[in-house]
Amino acid sequence: MREYIQVPKNLTISMLEKEFGAAAVDFYQVRIKERMEAGRVYHNPLKTIWLWATEDRRTNQGFWTTYRGHTRRRKNYGGS
Repeated sequence: MREYIQVPKNLTISMLEKEFGAAAVDFYQVRIKERMEAGRVYHNPLKTIWLWATEDRRTNQGFWTTYRGHTRRRKNYGGS
């Protein structure tokens, strides 16, 4: 059974950025734009970002999988 995710009322970009970070919000905005260009409809993109980011953060998917290495310095083995 999936857990209910409560979305704040009067959601704004700044609320999303405060909760998830600007890079995560940008990541999900691009994802929504790509899907809208493919014909999908999102009546409330901010709510969609909140839901996706909350679930992805919980399961370590989406933005948190893609950008996980960007939060820590990686050692450069054998690069120029």
